Amino acid sequence: MRCIIAIAMVLGPPAIGSPAFAQQSIDGRLCALSIRGRVIDADLGTPIADAIAVIADRDDVVRTGADGRFTFDGLCAQAELALTVSKTGYGPERTMVSVPQPGAITVRLGFAMQSVTITAPADDPLDNLGFADRIDGEVLAQTRGLSLGEALSRSAGVQVLRSGAVTKPVIDGFYGNRILIVNDGLRHHAQLWALDHAPEIDPFSASSLTVVRGAEGVRYGADAIGGVVLIEPPGFRDYTNPGFGGEGNLVGISNGRQGIANLRLESTIWGAPRWSIRAQGSVKRSGSLDAPEYPLDNTAAEDLSGGVSVQYQGRGWRASAGASHLTTEYGIFTSIRAESFNDFEFAIGQDEPINVDLFEFSYDIDRAFSRVTHTYVRGDVSVDLQDWGSLRVRYGFQRNERREFEIVRRSTTGAQLDFELLSHALELTMDHRWGGGFSGLIGASGLVQNNDHEGRRLIPDYDRLMGGVFAIQRYETDELTVAVGVRYERQTMDTSQPTRIAPNQNPPERFSLDFDALMASAQVTYAPQRAWTFDLHLATASRIPSIDELFIEGLVPGEPNFIRGDRTLDPEQTINVGLGIAFAHRWIDAEVTAYIHHINDYIYRAPVLDENGNANFVRLVTGLHPEFEYRSIDALYAGGSIELDVHPVEWLSWRSKASYVRARDLTNDDVLTDDGPVSVEPFLINIPADRYENRLTLRRDQPWGPLSESSVWVESIFVRRQTEFAPNAELDEPPANYHLLNGGAGTTVDVVGQPVA
Repeated sequence: MRCIIAIAMVLGPPAIGSPAFAQQSIDGRLCALSIRGRVIDADLGTPIADAIAVIADRDDVVRTGADGRFTFDGLCAQAELALTVSKTGYGPERTMVSVPQPGAITVRLGFAMQSVTITAPADDPLDNLGFADRIDGEVLAQTRGLSLGEALSRSAGVQVLRSGAVTKPVIDGFYGNRILIVNDGLRHHAQLWALDHAPEIDPFSASSLTVVRGAEGVRYGADAIGGVVLIEPPGFRDYTNPGFGGEGNLVGISNGRQGIANLRLESTIWGAPRWSIRAQGSVKRSGSLDAPEYPLDNTAAEDLSGGVSVQYQGRGWRASAGASHLTTEYGIFTSIRAESFNDFEFAIGQDEPINVDLFEFSYDIDRAFSRVTHTYVRGDVSVDLQDWGSLRVRYGFQRNERREFEIVRRSTTGAQLDFELLSHALELTMDHRWGGGFSGLIGASGLVQNNDHEGRRLIPDYDRLMGGVFAIQRYETDELTVAVGVRYERQTMDTSQPTRIAPNQNPPERFSLDFDALMASAQVTYAPQRAWTFDLHLATASRIPSIDELFIEGLVPGEPNFIRGDRTLDPEQTINVGLGIAFAHRWIDAEVTAYIHHINDYIYRAPVLDENGNANFVRLVTGLHPEFEYRSIDALYAGGSIELDVHPVEWLSWRSKASYVRARDLTNDDVLTDDGPVSVEPFLINIPADRYENRLTLRRDQPWGPLSESSVWVESIFVRRQTEFAPNAELDEPPANYHLLNGGAGTTVDVVGQPVA
């Protein structure tokens, strides 16, 4: 059980919700009269969407559509009613109307401060291209202090791959190069190919996390066979409400005796409210992590991150820019080192690591350890095209440097491996609204990338050039939504790998590879009743091999494994079918999803088997290491998730989640030995086991003395033993079932006029 203590302070006024629509009646009889109107820009004469119309002294509130029109239904006859129309960036307009009203009303809004806020389209075409699960608000607040992977595990179907202090998200059994992470509108570029390479993103920088499952690379690229993680930062302060605000967090976690602090400040600039600025920083210190009965040696970690962003809101356009930097250093637990197969077999078969009695808690980070820095600079400009939609240009630069400090036999202070990845990305998009329920997004993106590697032979230096074009279109009615998308991508990679002997004796090995990828996705959403929603998702996608899958050769940092790539690999080709059913009621919400991925030329990191059909080992000066290789197979992934949220009364809720994955090697060739063929089980390795979660929450939103928004929760997590494994290929049997019990409590107290949670 892990204890987490978190304190958050929010600066600024709370949000105020809108009242609901209510039908009028006289003497118990419902009224059926209407008022129709249209809201337009007073200067340009163009329709204004998302304006709010309110009838005074009543609960009647409506929002204008894309054509600027609005309708009030269910009104009774009346001589005069006060109608107020408002929209952010415009001055409000108040007018008197009568019921019934002859013809439609035209309301003209003038600009406030000669500027207007440009917002994303109300209907993002990407929203309907997969099964999306959004984490924000109180749920996200409860994850503060946890890693990005742990925060994402709140979503059904997402699990975590752990390696000491490092966690990676696993979506429907896929991780690493098959998960695409989009941070602030641009995809995250880093070294993500090893098990201990986690995304270098500060979770505190996010105001929401969205997991979109399925082959959703239509907009962002070819790496999203498993899914897309969208990380959205907090919005800038609205210039129509100039001022200062922010949020601070202090988090303590008992496991590792971790301390985390974060501060975010946001403000409009005094005397120039069209300019707004946001700055944030985080620091984390963690000692050795604890297993149930002993500390894990050399698993301490330190993180430091910060960033600043500015925005200017003009009339009909908006520009913003930002920069962030993150540095992380973490120790690598290296308990298993063997000089012979018997030593390795003995070590891995123990219930506890060898020399566990020498392990002790420490904040020190010793060899082996990793030091990673990630710098991100971005800029974007949005232009309102009026009835056509909007145009947006984004540019992003990222520098990712990873240095690996291994255990060496001689005194040294330098790194044994050094990777520097430089990425320049550019994206141009235009969303359009054609009326009649049609909307869409078209765009093009490009990437120029350079990777330099120093140290022992592992992966080559390379230059990568990638370009893609895409289109997403959607048709929507009250009951039916159909969304389709397509993307074509071409990539060129030039590599330079030093030969195995001295470079002055032979020239480096050089390769130039070209790849093409085509993706298409379609989704049909049908909601015949308010309570029921049915989703059918079909997709096909190509995933281009990554640099490690093609060329890696050597001992991977953070793992005891020796891995070989294959430069003849072809892109993966997947066909994905997904089905989702959701039910929403006043006191119960339920969702069931199921999916199947059939993948041709699946790039599988498979264990190499010896002549007897057992795992093969490679002997190096560092000892004996299991051998793996990348190869193409045909694979089948199937699974799903179930999520149930029951809230019968205001103060009580129960949430239950379950997820499962099944994966098969459809090629499954037998291994020929001296005694004949040996059958190998068709199960793939590194597939997450079934997971079940239940959380019971008691809450009280009303004030309770000086306290408000108080809650207490208890959570049960049960992970079932993985029963589908290949004894010939696995180094050891999977661990037994395990059960985690978590709990927490929170409240909000007013301190000098500011809420502290």
